[in-house]
Amino acid sequence: MQKSPEKLRIFLWVLSVLIGMWLTFAAPSWLNQLNWITHDQLIRFVASDQSVDSVVLIDIDEESIQLMAAWPWPRSLLAELIEVLAQKQVKVIALDIVFPDKSNPDEDSILHKSLAKHQTILPIIWDYRSSELSLAVGNLPVNHDDYAGIGHCYEANGYVTSYNEMNVSARRLGHISTVPDQQGIMRFMPPIVCWQGRPYPMMALSMLKGYLDQVEIIAITEQSMQLVVDGQLRVIPLFSGLWKIPYRYDMTSFNSVPAWRLLSN
Repeated sequence: MQKSPEKLRIFLWVLSVLIGMWLTFAAPSWLNQLNWITHDQLIRFVASDQSVDSVVLIDIDEESIQLMAAWPWPRSLLAELIEVLAQKQVKVIALDIVFPDKSNPDEDSILHKSLAKHQTILPIIWDYRSSELSLAVGNLPVNHDDYAGIGHCYEANGYVTSYNEMNVSARRLGHISTVPDQQGIMRFMPPIVCWQGRPYPMMALSMLKGYLDQVEIIAITEQSMQLVVDGQLRVIPLFSGLWKIPYRYDMTSFNSVPAWRLLSN
């Protein structure tokens, strides 16, 4: 009976140590997650529903697939879609579709010509996972834009992109790969990604360079990206070299046009 108070003190001491360890290691993560949840709700609350007229999304939706052709579409049909957009004097065209393999030579040739004629941008999808086996689907040519020596570059371990001739036909390439955080939510995007020492920009930068007369990236660090846009210096904060995607608009702000409507005039 005399040992019970001593055992109780030891128990309380061990319990206090465990609680302290939990506060040290578990609470910050929990608080960080709570912070991001609050951040996400605030972003949704303040997102503008004002119409964004400078960006139009062409949606190859279920209705377009039913009315025009089964997916994947013939490449001549995608070329026709590019031609229609060009006729409407769209300034920059970018596809988020990859063509890793060749198809019918005539179909491929038609799409090659449309991509080159209208300086269309094609995508790269990066694999950031650490693995001994590197994913390599399609071919990455030397990039059209020189970002060598620009500074901080996020490393990729693999990629999926179009085959060489298709990528060469494009005006430039741009990656569309976010870096999901611990909650699996896509909040961050690396401005520049390196593969075997060669840098490639995100698609937003590739489109911006086509849309405006002067866009030049001066430097990228883990803290910021400095670029000149039409003669004005812009400094964009980065977090460990990642750009926090500014969800400033609600999805209803963007014009989304079913592809079949364009193809049917």
